[in-house]
Amino acid sequence: MPNVVLKLQAELGGPEKQASSSTDGTFVFDNLQPGTYKITVSVRAPFTAGPYTNLAVTAGGSTNVNVEVRLDLDKAVTMSSSIAPLSSDPLRSTHANPLLVARK
Repeated sequence: MPNVVLKLQAELGGPEKQASSSTDGTFVFDNLQPGTYKITVSVRAPFTAGPYTNLAVTAGGSTNVNVEVRLDLDKAVTMSSSIAPLSSDPLRSTHANPLLVARK
């Protein structure tokens, strides 16, 4: 998922780094000190993701994190519509007639 904002911070606190996912959904945090980190993910409702904690980073290594974006059904939008009945007498109907008849 592109343009997802991810924030990384050491588990013990400290400065926060921010990255955005690319068009193919990948993201990178460079030049991290060895330690344990957490990532929070910002996505728009009705989606949710993370947080991811206890992510170990070692010297000279890399850590892969697969971020899962889920649909939060409690925040999903419900849409409904209704159609008012038309009068049986088209001359007295106060509603627009949904059928358009064109002459040739």
